[in-house]
Amino acid sequence: MRILIADDHEVVREGVRDVLEHSEGVQVVCEAVNGKEAIEAASELQPDLIIMDWSMPVLDGFAAARVIKGQSPQTAIVMFSVFADRQFIELARKAGLNGLVAKEADGPALLSAIDAVKHNQTYFPVL
Repeated sequence: MRILIADDHEVVREGVRDVLEHSEGVQVVCEAVNGKEAIEAASELQPDLIIMDWSMPVLDGFAAARVIKGQSPQTAIVMFSVFADRQFIELARKAGLNGLVAKEADGPALLSAIDAVKHNQTYFPVL
């Protein structure tokens, strides 16, 4: 599975990449620091999955996800965000996203979301 990581915090991208690099069958193909870069990278690289922060400069993750889904509906997107309440989960579902993982979650939760996407399922926290 080819993955793009989009987050404006380098330490978060490094942590996500570290979790993913220890997972079989997963390849991080690119990192983006804002929604605009994520759109450009997604268009060029056609990743299988994008793990994207909700709150980023230039263009937020939610707006970028709408553009990416419009251009490449087959690209799975999992939001990785500090926002994980019912309102944001519902917004993510309505936008056609494939999941949401709270940044406070551990590595196994992120891997569970990726596994769900691999099996054409969604992954949203139960509140």
